[in-house]
Formats: sequence, structure tokens, C-alpha cells
Amino acid sequence: DGKVIAGRPFNTPPQGSFGLTNKSVTPTIEANAVAIENIGNFDGVDQMTAEQKETIVTVAALLLTEMG
Repeated sequence: DGKVIAGRPFNTPPQGSFGLTNKSVTPTIEANAVAIENIGNFDGVDQMTAEQKETIVTVAALLLTEMG
């Protein structure tokens, strides 16, 4: 439906980052990280709505503008 819900404060890093193999640098990388979750089963079960797509693009653009 395109609603946005904040799950964590922006100054709290995400719980984990997939693909990081050097655990000693993970806290440094995650200190400047933001995670975005899109709710739905978009692997052929649920159809993403136009409102969801627009919200994803808008939120990503705002985060990039604000956080670089």
C-alpha cells in the first residue's frame, strides 16, 4: 500500500550485512549503513503495487539525498 514504517532509529546500524567475509571490519561498515525492507513475497506470489514501487523509489532518493 506504499506505507513507510521506521523499524530502527537511523543512528542504530542494521543487525547484519550479507557477504562480508572480514568480520573485523563489519562494525565499521555497518556504522554507516541503512537497511530497507520491502514487505511481500515478490518471487512470483505477490504483485508489487504502483504505490509500493513509488514509495521505494522516493524513500531511496530521499535517503541518498540526505545521507549521500
